[in-house]
Amino acid sequence: MPSLAKVLWQHVQARVEVGLLGLGYARQLGDPERAALLEVELLDHVSTALDLAGEPERAESSSRQALATLLALDGPHVVQEARVRANLAVVLSNLDRNAESQGEIEDALSQLEAVCYERALVSLNAGRLEDSCSTTRSRSSDSCECRSRPWAIVQTRKICTIERPEPA
Repeated sequence: MPSLAKVLWQHVQARVEVGLLGLGYARQLGDPERAALLEVELLDHVSTALDLAGEPERAESSSRQALATLLALDGPHVVQEARVRANLAVVLSNLDRNAESQGEIEDALSQLEAVCYERALVSLNAGRLEDSCSTTRSRSSDSCECRSRPWAIVQTRKICTIERPEPA
């Protein structure tokens, strides 16, 4: 196994192990919603591991099970749903590498970025972040920067990041 693939595999394996511990703990505490969310996350990691191992059919099954579990929960879990859908799109693309699949991946990842940015703005509007957005438009880019302590939300050309500012 090439070194990068080995590192990726170890990372996914570690996340699966941590997910199993968290799932067991949530079940032991009797928190069914938290356990279900951890199960979704675990299934998503298992799907990635199976995909890396060259088993896209089993990876697809795991991704679909994660999505079904998530959709059965009460309440909106938009970020998790977007992440699971993006992973499912990648798995499906590995089964069928055509232009339509690549378009589905781009759509799913764009949706995930939009959800990330929308959630950050909801936090901003809820008073968790203090400063307001200033929007700049030019021919080369559209951007929105929201700076406050201790977070910064920066969006440029559909790329959303939430970062900590450098210590003064």
